[in-house]
Amino acid sequence: PTATSVPTRAAAVATATPEWPKTIVITEAEIEEMAASGGVPGLTITGLDVTFGNDTMTVFFESLKYGFISMRNVTVEGHFDVTNGVATFVADSISPRNLATTQIPGFVNQALGQQFSQWYVEDITITPGQLSASVSPRS
Repeated sequence: PTATSVPTRAAAVATATPEWPKTIVITEAEIEEMAASGGVPGLTITGLDVTFGNDTMTVFFESLKYGFISMRNVTVEGHFDVTNGVATFVADSISPRNLATTQIPGFVNQALGQQFSQWYVEDITITPGQLSASVSPRS
């Protein structure tokens, strides 16, 4: 009989190693859906409109309620910073600006933290209509 070499299982099944970083794209509509679905416990938002421009995100809402805090017709514009794998929303302008509305970036960052909890964020790019995050797994 003739001997036929049989490849080992490891040789027969090549394992693909994923290429990192990956890009996660989030649209304006997805942000609006996340906010409406109660991403932050106790936070109720109505009339939310999110707009991505060149390197900026503008958030407008008709009404926001969080506990005893209630706000109407608020606009927040800002950008994202990435430090040590964590993305942070930084408000460049808030209108009207008062003690209650200055809490909004914290709500955004809480939702952002939930969205990217499993990822090490390397970079965030904002272009009209979408936010793109370059991510790799947290180790």
